[in-house]
Amino acid sequence: MALSSLIQKLLFVNQFNIINGKIKILGKDYVLIDPFTFLLLQNIDKSTTYKVAKNGSKNAIKEIVNHAEVYNNVKSQALKEIALLSQKIGKTDDGTIKTLQKLFEIYGLGKLTITEIDNKNKTALLKIEDSTIAKANSKKSKEPVCILCAGVLAGIFSYIFKKDSDCIETKCLTQGNNFCEFKII
Repeated sequence: MALSSLIQKLLFVNQFNIINGKIKILGKDYVLIDPFTFLLLQNIDKSTTYKVAKNGSKNAIKEIVNHAEVYNNVKSQALKEIALLSQKIGKTDDGTIKTLQKLFEIYGLGKLTITEIDNKNKTALLKIEDSTIAKANSKKSKEPVCILCAGVLAGIFSYIFKKDSDCIETKCLTQGNNFCEFKII
């Protein structure tokens, strides 16, 4: 199994570590949660879960970009790789989106594809293939179940569009669809 190019870059500049039971990415602590626990947590209070995920992901993306930009001024060979990452994250919308797609996969939430993006109207249509959250929900559902993913995507696109965006899951694997679909508004 090959590591993603983003993880390889982060490892190269010592910005991804798993030491003494702690996961650190760009100097910030993270935890891995299995998808079944994720589902249980998000179902406790759906509206609060969405808001927390949205605000948390928006702030995390800001921190990642700010952290990566620090390395633009460092001239050593090892930190040139993080400068490239910073350029991808912060210099163009396309680079930002590609990097965020990789980050989404790293978090184990599935493969994120942007099917439509309208920068003028600040809207987007996204799909997640193999959603870990939806697959963890063992029963069919009339309503989409990926509330936390919607909150994370709302935060990411609030950052990208530089406006408060919301995200609605319009299709879900649990509804019998082949993928989960999200609309950014």
